[in-house]
Amino acid sequence: MRIIYPVNKRLVTGRAHDILIIKTCYALAEAGIDVVLIIGKTMPEEKILSYYGLRPHKNLKIIQLPVLRKRGRFGFSWHFIFNRFCLKKISDILSDGKKSLLYISELKTALFLLKYKKRLKIPFFYEIHGLYAVYPDDKNYPRADLKEGAVFSLSDRLIVTTGKLSEIIKETYHDAKNIAVVPLAADKPCVVGHTMQENFKVYYVGQLYYEQGIDLLMEAAGKIEGAQFHVIGGKENEVAYYKNAAAQRNIADRFFFHGFIKPSELDKKLKEADCFVIPSREKGKMNYVAHTKSYEYLRYGKPIISFRLDSVLEVLRDGYNSLLADKNDAGALAGCIRRLKNDGELRRRLSDGALKTLEGFSWAKRAEKLKQVFAAGIKS
Repeated sequence: MRIIYPVNKRLVTGRAHDILIIKTCYALAEAGIDVVLIIGKTMPEEKILSYYGLRPHKNLKIIQLPVLRKRGRFGFSWHFIFNRFCLKKISDILSDGKKSLLYISELKTALFLLKYKKRLKIPFFYEIHGLYAVYPDDKNYPRADLKEGAVFSLSDRLIVTTGKLSEIIKETYHDAKNIAVVPLAADKPCVVGHTMQENFKVYYVGQLYYEQGIDLLMEAAGKIEGAQFHVIGGKENEVAYYKNAAAQRNIADRFFFHGFIKPSELDKKLKEADCFVIPSREKGKMNYVAHTKSYEYLRYGKPIISFRLDSVLEVLRDGYNSLLADKNDAGALAGCIRRLKNDGELRRRLSDGALKTLEGFSWAKRAEKLKQVFAAGIKS
């Protein structure tokens, strides 16, 4: 079996979805499947893999296509150019007659390539990470005009990362069928010895847009003494905005922003954490999308604190590997942090639960589940 995975973007952008793409492809390659990842021209393949802490693999090939984008009044996107090159490259790859399938996780790419499904004559598998039809009608989200329903009905199999998203799709698109739930994954445990210092250190890793709830974390921080808060990630303008907000709240002396850190260098920084936090508010896709951080946090063997989102509940269990607060309630979030800070036995118990939970979400297990989905889709 050969998997062709076209991605209409450059990698190494610092987004969690990029990590999901490259780690999934690598896990499938390690599972004995030939994987061809097609992306926009980025950098030499070995440098891309090194960026994510990986080495070249005989079963993984990264093809980089020319991209072109012009900004300004008469700007244009690379989508059309990339898609045309991509279609030609896929046709060339298929010319050897090897049994193959197309694995896609971007709506626009899927819409384009599905037009040529009869010509390509291979199964289409679409992995869904957002549902445009249920986004609020505001400036933060695309309008529901991208014909996602057509992609759902024309794909041979749909893949989602949470059961909650599967439920919403079935309710929204009654003709959507063959939906498989394949959770996200995390790397092997990275447990390091650490004794809590004078200040309890709370870490957040991820993007900083509004739905991620950094302002709620700041509000919680203002209610707690003897704790430091460390934020990793975000764009420069976002970091500057929240630094100013921390100063206005008079918490700048214990609320620190480290900016973006390469995935291959995160372990060294996160070893000092006493707990991790997911302050995402119940808005837009946050309640049903899989949160990469809820999986990645597990591998450090530290307690996790989160709001009680439906998507998070598929990974985290209150009192077992985490403490869960009522949605959007900064006071409840502060209460969980304070409780964890003052109870060493609770920290140890939740840490053990985190590592045990991680056992069910390895990249090898994600690859195996995907192999089963692909095999079933090809047979049908």
